[in-house]
Amino acid sequence: MAADRFPATLFTFECGEVCQNAEALLNKRGVPFTIVDVQRDEQGLTRMKSLSGEDRAPVLALGEKIIVKGYSEPRWQAALDEAGYPKTPPQRRSAVGGATGASRDVSPAAPVEGARPVTPQQKGGDYPKQ
Repeated sequence: MAADRFPATLFTFECGEVCQNAEALLNKRGVPFTIVDVQRDEQGLTRMKSLSGEDRAPVLALGEKIIVKGYSEPRWQAALDEAGYPKTPPQRRSAVGGATGASRDVSPAAPVEGARPVTPQQKGGDYPKQ
């Protein structure tokens, strides 16, 4: 229900451990989210700026009302709690004779304050990563 009222969007770029920890926290809580790479997506960068008022990432947007700038595990946990997301992922039932799907190995999120300015890449050349 929280995902319907407060859909999660992670505005990020290749910012290393901080962005990896941000993504890992969302995965650890089982939050369905959309990733917007603001270094490659000019519209995403514009949207992030309009929501946060800054050109620094990472930013967690929960709907249009709950915006958390920079990564800090306690602040992100509080925002997810406020939006009504469960603290742990829901239990999954495996299909008869089958697995529930692939999982990613993510390291635990460490409380790291901070955000870094985003510099959009020049257009052309590099094909997007899959």
